[in-house]
Amino acid sequence: MKKLARVLLVFAIISSCFAFVGCDWINFFGTTTTTTTGNPDPSALKFAHSDNFTDEDIEFVRSLHGYQDMEEYPKIYTFSEIVNCVNTGKGTLYYVDVDAEAPYYICGYIDMSIEENRMELIRPIDITKYTWYKYYDKESIPEEIENLSIAWGVTAYDAVIESDIGRGEDCNHKFRFRSIERGLPEDFRIIYDYMVIYYWEEVENIEYIRDHWVNDIFFRGHTDESGKSYFMLKVGNSVDKDGNMSEYLEQNRAYLENYYDVLCPYFERVEELDRETVDSDGEAFTLIEYGIPVDILTRELFGE
Repeated sequence: MKKLARVLLVFAIISSCFAFVGCDWINFFGTTTTTTTGNPDPSALKFAHSDNFTDEDIEFVRSLHGYQDMEEYPKIYTFSEIVNCVNTGKGTLYYVDVDAEAPYYICGYIDMSIEENRMELIRPIDITKYTWYKYYDKESIPEEIENLSIAWGVTAYDAVIESDIGRGEDCNHKFRFRSIERGLPEDFRIIYDYMVIYYWEEVENIEYIRDHWVNDIFFRGHTDESGKSYFMLKVGNSVDKDGNMSEYLEQNRAYLENYYDVLCPYFERVEELDRETVDSDGEAFTLIEYGIPVDILTRELFGE
């Protein structure tokens, strides 16, 4: 099964480089697009699925009808580019609360002993050819069920967009993080309990955000015990057992680029994230983390 999937994957990548006619190519943001097969109307399609499917799960699988996974060419964003995009109305930064500890999985299985079905991984998905199952434990997902083999795996996280940082507005908009993979589902490459995300759709239009391999649009956030939200820095300081401070905050200059000097006066220690560890010599020290309050980002980078 795995060998077959690898062969089909290679064939799909090669084919996608030449088969432009009749499908939507990759858009500016590096996402893969959905190719529809015309008739019938996906909203009327019926397909086999496990008993634990909700109405939302059914509608989501229907949305996969005609989906074709193409080779991706992710656009790499820098922090300065993102700020400029927000200020020119090309997108915005959202502050997101993610239920990172409770993903669920939707998997499509198909009979690979049928010759026609062996080509399904490189064609637009016909959801009616698969039997779909929902799981809450990744380790329990089988590669085969009776005579069916897993062909597609979706990982989903419940999430809430709490605020639009670029506009300084509260949102409270529920959506899903979802990734779509050939074979067994994979966990997101970047997932935090809180995230700052650059995205180009208006909040009311966001039903799900896919893990596009474009990890440069995802940043770590944190909401502390008092409810204050932060954009977290990549590098903090450290304190040894004698109380001596080793300062590394300047290393965030490359991370924040053109806006380091604007934001560095607002770096705040997020004390509840302090971590005790030891160095290579076994000496104990404390890693200190810092963040920038989200309201400061709005005021300093996107304010009038």
